[in-house]
Amino acid sequence: MKWTTALGVVMAIAADECHASNHYFMPGDAFFHSVLTSNLLDEIDRSEHPVFTYNRPDFLPSMFCGYVGFHKLQYNKMPASMKKNLRQVYDEIREFTPKRIEITKESTTKVTDDGDVEILTGRELQTEINGPTVLFYNHSFDMSRFRLALKYNERWADDFAEFGHSRDHALLESFVPIPEAIAEDWRDANLVASLKANLPPVSVKSLDKPIEVGSDVVAVIASKADFEFLYHGSGYGWGKPSVYLVTADGITRLDASKGHWHPIRIAPGGFGQDTFPDPVGSKNSAELKTP
Repeated sequence: MKWTTALGVVMAIAADECHASNHYFMPGDAFFHSVLTSNLLDEIDRSEHPVFTYNRPDFLPSMFCGYVGFHKLQYNKMPASMKKNLRQVYDEIREFTPKRIEITKESTTKVTDDGDVEILTGRELQTEINGPTVLFYNHSFDMSRFRLALKYNERWADDFAEFGHSRDHALLESFVPIPEAIAEDWRDANLVASLKANLPPVSVKSLDKPIEVGSDVVAVIASKADFEFLYHGSGYGWGKPSVYLVTADGITRLDASKGHWHPIRIAPGGFGQDTFPDPVGSKNSAELKTP
């Protein structure tokens, strides 16, 4: 059948694309991805159980069939030291990567007999658009063996179906959409545990209900959301994103070699470069306790 109108073309595209949904955190994923902003840090300081919102990378295509997965993560009883360490890393990043703000005019929608009408409120909205990326992992995740930014979810299609969608319509979403990364993700998926969290009932009605984690998770923070860089692990250096491991006990700056990340000690009072002897997540790895 040949479409002869612009509306027909749009309908054809929608029909072709509506075989998949946009993914948030899936129960089998190894990490939960969010973005750290100054406003979020203020909310974290005020909350006993701060909530993080899932951030889906902009380079992933937007599908027409809605969303699947969990959109929020709640960190129960976050220690004051964890809050302090998150802010310390954010402030360090901002020393060499200034905050960028997008200013937009606020508007509201009014329903009229002639349809919806957009009305400007007269206020301006300021949105931080280059917040550091944060990946929440299990404390046991072994960076000396497995790569950052891979989901390692061997049951992603089953997760998709459990949220009420047809399994036949499942489409893989990767933060590192290159062949070798997808192959490695698939190869090692059954070797990496999913993020330990208390999950709401798996249902399309649960999208905005938070998963719950505690102090047994760690935060890997990168100054820039460059997931291929995190995957390749090309190392610490001038002009490259800075990467940190953050826990309630301390902050560790990370370096990488051949795709795997290892610690650089943070000296008391500043960010130094003395190397730990053991990789993060390994049996003998140490963690720096900030004063």
